[in-house]
Amino acid sequence: MKKPLYCLILILFIIFPFSFYLIYSPVDLPQNQTLRSSYDAYDYIGLGNDIDREGLTGDNITIAVLDTGIREDHAVFNTFGNWEDKITYYDYSINDTSTSPDDVGGHGTAVTSILGGNSLSYTGVAPNINILAMKIFFNDGGEIISNINVIESAINWIIKNKNKYSIRVASMSLGLEFGAEESAILYINNIVEKLTQHNILVVAAAGNSGENGYGSIEAPSSAKSVLAVGGVDYQGNMYSQSSQGPTIENVIKPDVCAPAIGIYAASSAGLFTYLNITGTSAAVPFVSGLSALMIEKQGTISALQLKNVISLTSYRTIYPRTLKDNIQGWGIIQGYAALNALDTPQIITQESSFQFTLNDTNPVYCLPIKLSDINQYFFQLNSLNTAEAEIYLFEVNPDENGNPILITDSISAFDSFDKTNRISVFNSAEKNYFLVVKLIHGTGSGLFSVTLTFDLRIMVFLLFVGINIISLAFIGFMVRNYIKVR
Repeated sequence: MKKPLYCLILILFIIFPFSFYLIYSPVDLPQNQTLRSSYDAYDYIGLGNDIDREGLTGDNITIAVLDTGIREDHAVFNTFGNWEDKITYYDYSINDTSTSPDDVGGHGTAVTSILGGNSLSYTGVAPNINILAMKIFFNDGGEIISNINVIESAINWIIKNKNKYSIRVASMSLGLEFGAEESAILYINNIVEKLTQHNILVVAAAGNSGENGYGSIEAPSSAKSVLAVGGVDYQGNMYSQSSQGPTIENVIKPDVCAPAIGIYAASSAGLFTYLNITGTSAAVPFVSGLSALMIEKQGTISALQLKNVISLTSYRTIYPRTLKDNIQGWGIIQGYAALNALDTPQIITQESSFQFTLNDTNPVYCLPIKLSDINQYFFQLNSLNTAEAEIYLFEVNPDENGNPILITDSISAFDSFDKTNRISVFNSAEKNYFLVVKLIHGTGSGLFSVTLTFDLRIMVFLLFVGINIISLAFIGFMVRNYIKVR
């Protein structure tokens, strides 16, 4: 009878000390300004071309935005109909939905407009999504804050109502205060990872501390399965205040980066007012919006597969021959490449070859492929002019935390760049892969081709080895019998 009492005491000591850790939205909102002629957020993640967008708008995909609330009557949400057609509002104070939306501080209105704004003059990344605007912040003596208890209640509500509202993504432009105790960080990470366990992708801001090293990435983005987003400017330069990893669990973070400097967004100060915001908070809705487009294209894609594809199709503008680091992660998201990864896999034959152009606008080529023969496959990347690139082969399915699994690549730390790069894989059964080619940043634009070769010599060699093993076994058997007879 003593064990239950002990467990209850343990729970009390674990939960209550953390409940009042403050959680801040990582972006300060600057001056308001009037609307400029037009703004299309998807232009800045490689989806400025109608063909690249594939007509996807996030239609009927629900994203939960955990933030300061929303000004629902702003023109960016209201041009094409009543806000209630697009927005469901949750208020932490009643732990349920409400018909009286509010935004305490304006942060939620700004980030949600980048994600799903839809007006004649402003278009978010996924303009036709359904928005679950979750107000989890409050004004405490002029400071806009929240705490772990409020977030835990909101997350439990999402899980309970996941099917009712078809929630697929949780967008969190927030973070635990920098320097919080490790036990508090792990606690909030465990809470948030419950969403991933229910197949809801969590996209969270890496933070704006400007710090690097152990524990600099803020919770909940430091959780292993969360897609942590750092910040860059529109030219691909790192945002100087974007937090850098690793996490307290020594995990490389952030996972990816997105635009975070001077981002044009809706202001809650007026129906037609806008502002420019800076910080990793602004980067999060770009990634959340891309995930909505991907779900619209392939409805069965899982939360971990979303993280996987967005990561492996991202593009590094610093230390380009590095797979992933604690500064830029896998790189800057490339919307067109992530959508291409969801195409039907191409069956590879001896005649297969591909030709494509890589440039600063479209620096990544991603082709889903299917290998059906038992063979050693060699993929050869040929640069047809002066531009440089590397070729990669990834598993289709990620690891248990949604991280890409690299099979092989052409990166070499010892050899100078060779215009003919080659990778190989031994395929033992019918299997799908991602074949990815990434331009080396700063080497210009170029035409590339990928050709396939089957190395039958290996098969002949293996056959020869097999025959010799059988022959040796037979000789041994005969000698053994001969000795017995003698």
